[in-house]
Amino acid sequence: MLSCGLHMTCCVTSGQMCHGLNSEHKTDDAALEIFREKRDSFHAVVTDRPELCQSIRHIHPKIPIVVLTILSSPEAQMALKNMGATKCMLKPVYPKELERVLLELMEKEQPQVEGGL
Repeated sequence: MLSCGLHMTCCVTSGQMCHGLNSEHKTDDAALEIFREKRDSFHAVVTDRPELCQSIRHIHPKIPIVVLTILSSPEAQMALKNMGATKCMLKPVYPKELERVLLELMEKEQPQVEGGL
């Protein structure tokens, strides 16, 4: 589904992979409004709309943003990171690979407890 050409903006919340923000049904503005209203319930954003990165960063500066792209050049990857992407993944993106990347990014976001148990 991720490589079929649909523009998707998905947000990972506890227990749910997608929060129903498929732009087939919602505009970018509507997706951003939902994100703004519930920003603390999202753990990561996955989008193939890099132009959303700056708006998302303005709302939630530290949230991991994964941009799905067909642009593979180092310059394009750097431009996406400069727009606010935490990670860029080349399309087609396979669900297991996306899951691995999201879990890795969210693990990095967890506060580290010094001294252990």
